[in-house]
Amino acid sequence: MTLTRYLATLLRGSSFLIVKYNNYMVNTIKFRSLDKQDYQEILNVCLVSAKYDQVDSESILRSVIGSMDDLIKVISSIKEKDNNILVVENEGDIVGFSYIKWWTENDGIWLYLHLHYLLPEWRKDGVFGQMFEWAENRIRKIAINHDIKGKGMFGSNAISTEVEKTKLLFDTGYKQVFSRVEMVFTDFNNLQDKNLPADYILKPVNSKHFRVMLKVLEKAYLTREHTAIYTEEDYEEFVNNPNNDLSLWYVVWHQNEIIGYVLSEIRNGAGVITEVVIDEKHRRRGLARILTIKNLLNLQKRGVKKVYLDTNGEDVSGARSMYEKIGFKKTITDYRYRKQM
Repeated sequence: MTLTRYLATLLRGSSFLIVKYNNYMVNTIKFRSLDKQDYQEILNVCLVSAKYDQVDSESILRSVIGSMDDLIKVISSIKEKDNNILVVENEGDIVGFSYIKWWTENDGIWLYLHLHYLLPEWRKDGVFGQMFEWAENRIRKIAINHDIKGKGMFGSNAISTEVEKTKLLFDTGYKQVFSRVEMVFTDFNNLQDKNLPADYILKPVNSKHFRVMLKVLEKAYLTREHTAIYTEEDYEEFVNNPNNDLSLWYVVWHQNEIIGYVLSEIRNGAGVITEVVIDEKHRRRGLARILTIKNLLNLQKRGVKKVYLDTNGEDVSGARSMYEKIGFKKTITDYRYRKQM
């Protein structure tokens, strides 16, 4: 046993070493904060990890970072980047990456999400576990400044093919709470357009309608479990999304009010349906199905060959069943895990 491994064995789990992670080493592993020069190497870790875990790098799931745009978007959304992003280095090469985000949910839960990416060859050396320990210790420090009222939860995600991460989550006391499934559509030949029911019309929207649209979304998910409370930051992200293309949005009106919509965008040549929402009072009329099909046909006219979306895996609202009837096929499942703080 080398001196470094011996010291690491003695000191593993020390809160001082994890908090002061610039000085922390396991074997030749070093934990440090993010540098501007790290982006390409971090992306390589994410891409290699996705390939090993049999995950399509085009996946739209939150857990998947498949492009430099994805990585930049993730990093730009993280508060206090110096403290809430972890870079794992081996003799100067980046082998892992972690980050922390948090939000409040409509039932008062404070959810602290930590996600991790590690090259396969390092997954059996205890490094994954140390990354988890770093995240949980950091989250405890963050939560001190929040009025969590006993409702703080650690959260993390693992795709169904991420074997090592799934085992670690169960081993460290996390429970599988719900899932998101990614679905893909390619069968454009069997789509049949339909008209909206009487008294419902499609009308174009512009930026002055954006806040009303967000209110419709908030109202639709008001009583849905595990739903984040929407913030001004969410609104700004919605407004400033560089992929926004209002010609791909289908917004349905009833008596001069917006009551639902299906939004899509094009990313790297593929279509992505980002929102499907109908006000509760106007459901069971086939509106979501009609708007989704119209959206798919429009994407086809734009040259799109496949369209992605993700939805609740437990089908609590019937959305997954509707997508399957349209022709969407499940690709992967992303399980969401939680543990009481």
